[in-house]
Amino acid sequence: MDFTTAQRTLQSAIDQYPRLVALTFALNIQTRDSEMLQSRFQAEFSPLLDTLINDRIEAGKITPPTQLRFIWLHTQPALHGLLLLNQNSIWQTYKDGEISAAIAPIICCLSQAGELATKIQCVTLSSPSYIQLDRNDQEDFHHVYTLLKQRIYSLMPDY
Repeated sequence: MDFTTAQRTLQSAIDQYPRLVALTFALNIQTRDSEMLQSRFQAEFSPLLDTLINDRIEAGKITPPTQLRFIWLHTQPALHGLLLLNQNSIWQTYKDGEISAAIAPIICCLSQAGELATKIQCVTLSSPSYIQLDRNDQEDFHHVYTLLKQRIYSLMPDY
């Protein structure tokens, strides 16, 4: 994925969701077919996240839908991923405790999906593992948005 496509994907997610979470991770496995690995990973991740969302709904928590978006950056020896999702689907400010408690099961799903897709434990998290973007907080939004774009740019091959 080139930087322009990654930026468009990020902008599309921000336009759709005023409160967005970006989780950064890597699949540490060498492959010649990164597109197939991406597809297999996403196919394994989606039902795992659906189960978490269904658990929130059954618990009576507000859980608006989310459209998953991935930004994939192929660098040797890893395939870096950025998962973009509606923060409101997994965590409501001041109602659900700390966001880290809501992120932990998502991270677990990322690890499970990686193992299901590759048959080995291959997922590692970037530091920080997630970034929150809130369009309603104009003071912080532009700074965080710039940091996220810089992270994407730094993972781009040939830069």
